[in-house]
Amino acid sequence: MEITGEISVGDFDNYYQKVFQEISENAEIPGFRKGQTPANIIKERVGEHYILEKAAEAAINETWPKILEEKIEQGLEIIGRPQIAITKLAKNNPLGFKIIISILPKIKLGDYKKISREIMKEETKIIAEDKEIDKMKERDRKRIESLDKIAEWEDYLKHIKKTEEELKKDWSDNALKRVKHGLILRAVANKENIRVFEQEISQKIEQMLKAVPLEEAKKLDQNRLKDYAYGIIRNEKTFQILENV
Repeated sequence: MEITGEISVGDFDNYYQKVFQEISENAEIPGFRKGQTPANIIKERVGEHYILEKAAEAAINETWPKILEEKIEQGLEIIGRPQIAITKLAKNNPLGFKIIISILPKIKLGDYKKISREIMKEETKIIAEDKEIDKMKERDRKRIESLDKIAEWEDYLKHIKKTEEELKKDWSDNALKRVKHGLILRAVANKENIRVFEQEISQKIEQMLKAVPLEEAKKLDQNRLKDYAYGIIRNEKTFQILENV
């Protein structure tokens, strides 16, 4: 999704003046006391374009989070960091910009409770000697079968303007299935208003770290680890709903 916009001449000039003031206060130029250098000398030394770029950076950094917050309030689910480009940069002019964001498409769910109920109640023959292993395999098979049937995948493909064959060229079959199932689980979790609590996340992280050497654990990105634990817990809660409808 592409968002274009402008910051008015007046607002951009305020950023320009603020940035220029900071540069002036910190400039150390021979022959002048720090903070006492005339404006024209500073502009000659650092360059007008440099000041404009710094002003644009300050303006955009303050503006884009507000724009994304508005989009989130409108119901869009934004993923990843936005790509931002300046489209117009000149003194005494509005600041033009472009923001490109990735959004999760809406997944249209079928009657997932009915579909899951029919799949989960199917009788399956379990071999005695491998009873526990077979139960787990059968549970996973039914989970995948449910996910394959409860969403209208064609709507998603229309949204991204690709066929399934085109997606397979970009991703392996397993990667495509993970994306598909992840989107469906997310949609069901949102529909069911599934919540994950901080205590649950902490317990899951503690459990996962037990299998990791201490030195390796120290290198892990805590935010990513937290997101990963959150996803595991939310997905499991979602599956439990599908299995017990």
